[in-house]
Amino acid sequence: MKTDGPATATIGDEITYRITVPEVPVATPLYDVRILDDLTISGADLEFVSAVVVSGGSWTLTNTGTSNNLVIEDTGAGIDIPASGQAVIDVTVRVSNTVNNQIGDTFNNTATYTFNRTNNLLTSQTPGSGDTT
Repeated sequence: MKTDGPATATIGDEITYRITVPEVPVATPLYDVRILDDLTISGADLEFVSAVVVSGGSWTLTNTGTSNNLVIEDTGAGIDIPASGQAVIDVTVRVSNTVNNQIGDTFNNTATYTFNRTNNLLTSQTPGSGDTT
C-alpha cells in the first residue's frame, strides 16, 4: 500500500509518502524485500532524498538504484518480514528544478516490491504487488 504525499508541491519541495509491504499481511514470511519505485514514469522530475523505517523492523535502508529509479533495500541482512508482519517505510523525494515541473502539472507514482520465498536465495525471487498514488 502506498499513501499519498501532499496535494501540492513546488520546485525544491520534499514530498514524503508511505509504503507498506505487504499491503495486507500474509501467512508466510517475505525475505530480502526490495522496494522498486521508478520516479521517471511519474510525470514529474523527482529525485530520491531518503527512506526511513517507520515500523516492522530495524533495517538499514539504502537506495541501490539511481536518484530517480529507486531500489530500496537493506544490503546487509535484507528486509525480512515475518509471517503476518508488515514493513512500513517513509520515502522522501524532492521536486527537481526542471522545465518539466511547471505550475499545474499533475503526477502519479507507482511503487512495487519483490521478495524471496527462501531467505538469501535469489532464484526464489517473486514480484509483489504495486500501488499508485
